[in-house]
Amino acid sequence: METRNQQFCFYYKGEGECPYDRKSPDYDSDAGFAWMSEAICCKADDMDVDRFLDFICAHMGKWDPYDYVDRFCRYLLANTRIPLEQRIAYAEKNFVRNHPIHKKLKGQ
Repeated sequence: METRNQQFCFYYKGEGECPYDRKSPDYDSDAGFAWMSEAICCKADDMDVDRFLDFICAHMGKWDPYDYVDRFCRYLLANTRIPLEQRIAYAEKNFVRNHPIHKKLKGQ
């Protein structure tokens, strides 16, 4: 069952299998990783933007515990399906004040 969470997805479009081929020389691991996180999130109950991003961050943290913060920040920058103001508010609420994500989001 797909939910309205898909409205927040940047990579996942409802495909049954990940379109990002790990064996391809131009494979984008961030896109493949984010696609999986979004696909799983879309099977959860309907949620608001903050809960959606919490879910994505938690999934990334589970499968990439050492690099997930940087990966999640790149995801936050890339996901233009979520309005910039909401991404900035999320970063301000969840990252320390001097974290580089604030400057990068505000520079978009």
